[in-house]
Amino acid sequence: MNPTEKLAAFVAETTADKVPREVFERSKWPVLDGLAVTLAGHNHEVGRAIVSFVRELGGNPVATVLADGFRTSAPMAAYANGTLSHALDYDDVNVNIGGHPTVPVLSAILAVGEMVKATGQEFLLAYILGVEAETKLGRAIIKVFYNLGWHPTSTLGTLGAAAACSKLLGLDAEKTLMALGIAGSAASGLKQNFGTMTKPLHLGQSAKNGVLAAMLAQRGWTADRRILEGHFGFCNLFCGRDQYDLREMTEYLGNPWEILDPGISLKKYPCCGSIHSSLDAMFELLKETPLRADQVKKVECQVDPTKDHTLVHPRPCTGLEGKFSLEYCLAASILDGKVGLAQFEDEKIRDPRVQDLLPRIVASKDEKVANWGSRVRIETTDGRVLFRENGPSSGITLWDDLAAKYRDCAVPVLGPHGAERALGMVQGLEEMSNISELVQMLVRS
Repeated sequence: MNPTEKLAAFVAETTADKVPREVFERSKWPVLDGLAVTLAGHNHEVGRAIVSFVRELGGNPVATVLADGFRTSAPMAAYANGTLSHALDYDDVNVNIGGHPTVPVLSAILAVGEMVKATGQEFLLAYILGVEAETKLGRAIIKVFYNLGWHPTSTLGTLGAAAACSKLLGLDAEKTLMALGIAGSAASGLKQNFGTMTKPLHLGQSAKNGVLAAMLAQRGWTADRRILEGHFGFCNLFCGRDQYDLREMTEYLGNPWEILDPGISLKKYPCCGSIHSSLDAMFELLKETPLRADQVKKVECQVDPTKDHTLVHPRPCTGLEGKFSLEYCLAASILDGKVGLAQFEDEKIRDPRVQDLLPRIVASKDEKVANWGSRVRIETTDGRVLFRENGPSSGITLWDDLAAKYRDCAVPVLGPHGAERALGMVQGLEEMSNISELVQMLVRS
């Protein structure tokens, strides 16, 4: 079999009994995180705009737009929920995909799962396989792919969503192969749009296109059988010839399972993942030596050069741009002692205290900095020098901390009682007979 056929067969032929129980249990963490950030996105301008747009378009009412609660077609529900999920840039990250693995897949299978009345176990298995497909493909191509300017979350996410939806629809290996072929032609996303409303739209597109690819394949739609490795296929066009190795995908499918190793990092801060190591370092320094902004003479921050490409707004003008501004995020950490949802309101960016501090913060790249790592050096006005070097941010590692993030995102939308009921459902998700029970709990009362 060629690499695309091997991926399709892996997705179609993997049954729940072939997946370790630990993988099912751990998958609930990013699923809960993904639901949390989708709900929180509803109150953002991006969320309000996409919900209004999809409502106006209408559609066969088989799947639910979260929080708002209206029903539309499965592709359009995935489109809305996928965009909502990335509105705040608060969703999880993974090193092999070089971006956000959960929400393209989760948004797609919420829609298809509700449409076909999937069980909780079927839903989780589809999620696990969709993430496995996109991240292992990422492992094969990410080093070149990312630096060329493609947004891996939306491009690879389209294939992950197609794989997951194919599983929920019960497609055999041949039709799953066709779904991947269709998805390959639908995949896109340019990093030039980072810091704008179009970046979260990328996630909506990947979820929607993954649903469409699987639904078309189910109906007999055809595509090329070599969409990954073909001469004009996904890998050659997105990376260039001989710039990837698909053995890095085929030899590691389910070995190890991506959710366990290297794992999925759940964000502590609602901004670009390339900033998190620097924020961890800054908060560690400020914990040891509390400082006011007027005590800071200069801050120097060095990052991994491969992540420098995402930090495109050194002097942001909007909250969305602030999410891709290392300088702003470090300024907010000093001024507010935290970097949460409130720090990315537009008025926060325009705060005179922020504007006064920003010129004293200098970001640069250094090849000696570890992958996803950082170095932070602070010079104080009284001559002290504070320094911290960090590796990748570990993200949220305790269930209680994840539950706290979930409540922070969900309670304003669902209320305390509704948020707790949905949390309990996710904890027992594999026992659920119909995923629609959970979806209906994720609607504003």
